[in-house]
Amino acid sequence: MSMKGKCIGSVVQSPASYLTGVARLRGRREPGSRQLEKFGVVLNLSGKQCMLTQKVSKGFLLVAYGHEREDSKLSLLETYTLFRENTEGSAGR
Repeated sequence: MSMKGKCIGSVVQSPASYLTGVARLRGRREPGSRQLEKFGVVLNLSGKQCMLTQKVSKGFLLVAYGHEREDSKLSLLETYTLFRENTEGSAGR
C-alpha cells in the first residue's frame, strides 16, 4: 500500500481525509491541522523505518550468502547507520 493514501474500494484517500472520515463516523470532532501534521510525520517516519529494515535484511542476506561480499558489507553498514540515525532522531520528536 502506498504511504500517500489508503485505497478504499475504488477511491483513494489521503491520510488526512481518511482520519477526518473516521472522526466523523465515530461522532468526534475532526482532527486539527496540527494533529494531521503530526500524523504525517509519524507516518513518514514509520514508512522510512520499514524501508530501512527491509534494506538491512536484504544486506544481511547478501553478506551471508557471499554475494559481492565487500560491497554488500559496505551497503549494509551504511543502511544500518541511517536506520540508527533515523531511530535515534525520532526519539526527540
